[in-house]
Parts: sequence; structure tokens; C-alpha cells
Amino acid sequence: ILSLIAHLRSSRPASEAFAAGKVFLDGLALTLQPREALRPAALAPALARLGPLMPLAKPALIKACAAAAWDVGSPQVDWRAASALRTLSAALDAPMPPMTQAAIDSVH
Repeated sequence: ILSLIAHLRSSRPASEAFAAGKVFLDGLALTLQPREALRPAALAPALARLGPLMPLAKPALIKACAAAAWDVGSPQVDWRAASALRTLSAALDAPMPPMTQAAIDSVH
């Protein structure tokens, strides 16, 4: 899921976006998946595995994806990445707080 958000981010390389998000998921062995591997058939099982996450783990995942989506220094999140974030929040039944540049800056 983090790879998908990183690839949706159009203003910087996916590897940079992925690294920005990975910081929030410390201790997990994560690798950026190639864009070609991110098919709907592969994403549905990933979302199903994320559903039963412990409640305190869900915000960390959402923060990681937000960091991958947000381009520091830009006033906006790419609409594709923002849509993916909203979808992820809904799928995890975890509300996504409003994201502002100040909120992102405070966690970097």
C-alpha cells in the first residue's frame, strides 16, 4: 500500500516518497514494489491483511502513507495520492485527520 502511494506521487521519485513514509513504520522490513506489481488483484489481499491491525498501528500506517503522499515544500497533495489515502482510511475504519503542511513538518 505504501508503494502504491509512493508511485502515485508525481512530483518526486517513488523511492523518495517511499523512504519518507517508511520512517513511520520503523522496524518493518519494507521494500518499494515496482509499479507493475500494484494491480487491483494484488492490492485487495493487502487491504484485507491490514484490516485487523491493532488500533494503535493504524494511525502509524496512515501517517506513513501521508508522508509518502505529501511533497514537503508544496502546498498540495497530489489528488491521486489524496484519494488513495482517503480510501485506505475508509478501508481500515480509521479516520484520517486533516493534513496540513504544518502537521507534516512537525513529524519530519
